[in-house]
Amino acid sequence: MKIMKEPITGNLPPGMFFMSDSDISIKFCRESGQYSFILLRCILMRSKTELKEAIERYLLQKLEKAKCIKGHVTGEYRPDALTLLTVNGTREDGSISIFWNLDQRFRNDIDEWFDNPDPLNFSISINLRENQFHYSTSPYIKPGPVKPPKVELSVVPFGPELAQAVATALNHNNIGYAHRDYCGTGLEKRDGVFYFGPIWDGDIIPKLSFQDEPSFVEWLATQSDASIGGKERYNPQDICRRRLEDWLAGIDH
Repeated sequence: MKIMKEPITGNLPPGMFFMSDSDISIKFCRESGQYSFILLRCILMRSKTELKEAIERYLLQKLEKAKCIKGHVTGEYRPDALTLLTVNGTREDGSISIFWNLDQRFRNDIDEWFDNPDPLNFSISINLRENQFHYSTSPYIKPGPVKPPKVELSVVPFGPELAQAVATALNHNNIGYAHRDYCGTGLEKRDGVFYFGPIWDGDIIPKLSFQDEPSFVEWLATQSDASIGGKERYNPQDICRRRLEDWLAGIDH
């Protein structure tokens, strides 16, 4: 329980009442005909356990409503600035939802939960099937200017074997990052159509589409790191051979 002493001068607000005589001290000023009073306002400060329960309850409601099976929260806590938050969830079919409209009460709970004099990075991983939450924090390091590395992109085609494996895996999973702003390029199969394009805020913006699997496989087999990513730029979030191979190795077949 936190007690705040708040001096207020003026007419006693109509309808105001107090829990006990100790909550207020009143003095009458004969010259002005007004009361001056000091209100001892009691503010209930929630425990860490109560804050944790409120945070997890809110996240579960958000993710369950979107039919997600897991979720992830990343953020930057700064005691002197607005906490930056990204909340996303993954559904059974591998599709991703990003939640931008977060209640202010939830944001306040996050701030109160950390309540740290130093800025920090944090993440919360949620497994809805097992109702598990994993929290992690690390010191906040202000990022400096980043120069894209000079990389000589390979011109070797991906080939039909890799292309076919990707096409088959896209029946149950999409490949692409999900966070704020530009997320690189990705591949997605939706309603029987294959899509390739840049991803913004977790949503793919189709640049190319293929109406059937053979045409998609034929196109992807002829692509290389240089052709699919663009020879004049390099972004580690873009589709390349290594990303495709790592993605295939990490998904459940």
